[in-house]
Amino acid sequence: MSKLLHDAISDVLVTYAKPLSTREITQIIKEKKLWVRPKDGKHPAQSQINARVNNYGHLFTLEDGLVRLNNDQVIDSFRIARLCWNNKGWQLPSGRTGKSTHKDSHEAVHGYGHEEWLFDISKTVGGYHYAFLEPVRKQQQAYEGKAFSVWLYSVDGNSKLRYFNGIIHNLIAIGEDEANEVTEIYEANGWLAEMKDQLGLVEIEDFSGFKGVNMFNVKFKPEDMDYQDYIELDPEHSAYRINRYSFAHYDESFAISEQKQEFSFDAASTQKHAPTKTAVAISRFWRKPQAIEIELHHQLLSTKLLEYLRKEHGNKNVVGEHKVNGNSRIDIVVKKGSGYTFYEIKTYADVRVSIREAIGQIMEYCFYTKANRADELIIVTPKPARTEDAIAYMCHLRQVTKLNLYYQYFDLSTNTLSDQF
Repeated sequence: MSKLLHDAISDVLVTYAKPLSTREITQIIKEKKLWVRPKDGKHPAQSQINARVNNYGHLFTLEDGLVRLNNDQVIDSFRIARLCWNNKGWQLPSGRTGKSTHKDSHEAVHGYGHEEWLFDISKTVGGYHYAFLEPVRKQQQAYEGKAFSVWLYSVDGNSKLRYFNGIIHNLIAIGEDEANEVTEIYEANGWLAEMKDQLGLVEIEDFSGFKGVNMFNVKFKPEDMDYQDYIELDPEHSAYRINRYSFAHYDESFAISEQKQEFSFDAASTQKHAPTKTAVAISRFWRKPQAIEIELHHQLLSTKLLEYLRKEHGNKNVVGEHKVNGNSRIDIVVKKGSGYTFYEIKTYADVRVSIREAIGQIMEYCFYTKANRADELIIVTPKPARTEDAIAYMCHLRQVTKLNLYYQYFDLSTNTLSDQF
């Protein structure tokens, strides 16, 4: 996994569990080969360590010639941020449809916004996903080094509907040096080229090529991302009163109810949602937005999980991409004694969507048409921000269906698999 210089400094201080001089830190990084400059492969000079320590006062304190690690980050405040429109779950660009048409906006000029990769957590550096938020960029220096919880919403420029898209906890605004360093790593890993290719798939050739905090200005750990799959907001919601990309303070008027009420048949809803001429006209080019699954993220998790399971059960008992029902393929099959466990991997940003999409597939693999091929069926996702609802749901499904159907998450930062839920 790629690492930034301040991460290497932090690792040294944690490992040695005492304050150290910048000369000592420089020597340890070199001896243990903890970090090199991406552009030339050279180890950092002591002057570079000094500069990083001085520029990252929120992480380090330099006192009496010794560097110590500060305490954990404190959340500064709860904020609200509008995202540029994207109908693919902010995992890759979705094209010009629904974007702002304001002549001075980046998305109007270039056809996309840098926020369109906000939830593509297949790319991490030092355990963090680096991204961009326009509301933070407006006062980058004021926010640098501070951590926020951020309530996210978006506006479809065609339908004018507003959607709640989730909350990122412990989102940290970064500085120019860190942003430039991350850009170099993205370039070295081929990630910038991949982003440019993704723009080409939606017929956008104008990759702005911005660097620094104009490309990456925030970071967060994937497990701090609580994505929600396009929850449409009521026209009276407070989000309809905000028209600009401001980093406003959150208040309770933005709260979204959990919507866990008992089911109640509503005959009046047939009139409430009856299509109008306008709606029919819009539907010719408008599609309901929804999260998508990034194939590369799926492949990464599949590879890591396959390695993990082979260590647990032996190479000959674990098979990836196992054929079933003709050309269908089970992500992973594990042989346990005389029985089998089927694993179905989904990497949607919303764990509920992952479970929804996986259930139909894994049950078909096991039971179609009159078979019973596996003893256990397990749905696997990346580590989510919250697991309470997923765990409760899976327990309820087992009680109702009497099936051995379970959920587990795989932590890509530690390469570990959770317990069965």
